[in-house]
Amino acid sequence: MRIKTACGIIENHVLEVIATANEFLFSRLPIPKFFISQWLHVSKFQEGLENLKQQGSEINSESLLPLMSSILNEVSGDETIDGVSTNTLAKGFRLLKQTVDASDMDDVWFVKKFGQIYERVMALRTNEDFVVNPVQMDKFLDLVSFFMRKASEFDDDFVEIEKTEPKQEFGGVTATFVVFSLVGQPEVSDFCKVLKCCSAVSIDATTDSTICISCTVPNVFVHK
Repeated sequence: MRIKTACGIIENHVLEVIATANEFLFSRLPIPKFFISQWLHVSKFQEGLENLKQQGSEINSESLLPLMSSILNEVSGDETIDGVSTNTLAKGFRLLKQTVDASDMDDVWFVKKFGQIYERVMALRTNEDFVVNPVQMDKFLDLVSFFMRKASEFDDDFVEIEKTEPKQEFGGVTATFVVFSLVGQPEVSDFCKVLKCCSAVSIDATTDSTICISCTVPNVFVHK
């Protein structure tokens, strides 16, 4: 009876520890509670949690991923760990890793990634494989002509055509004005007409109090 009672006390203590750890981790790990509860039945995972606590390390997704990975690597090929399905544990690990990876994908990450992919694509292209698209080129030249007419109104205004290569496909122009104004319905209509051909437009105030308008016209060059 004593042994049975002692075992019962020990078992209850373990369940209490797991229940406490459950509540703690549920609030810190952005994955379904089921996977957290399964990991808490793994003795090495419990030991790892205790070690992190003793070291004063913060227990979160970033600190638990290496622990989970280490445990999964140790039992590679086994179907279960302490009675828990290895596949279930691995799925919980993958879900947690995905949330951590996704949290790093901010605007800076996307811009950097886009730049890397764009450079790879450009490296595979050659200018000789692209020719002028007459329709889009006419629209681009109309846009440039409009800005040049407006820039002629003030000496400090100027227009700059971006240095692009045929393999980049688009045409770009940047116009800088001391004052940019549209007078009368015809001029407003002309401005709207040339802007309609653009795939991107930005209007910015510069540090020297001028107005900078940048426009991009797509498909000025097309693949042969």
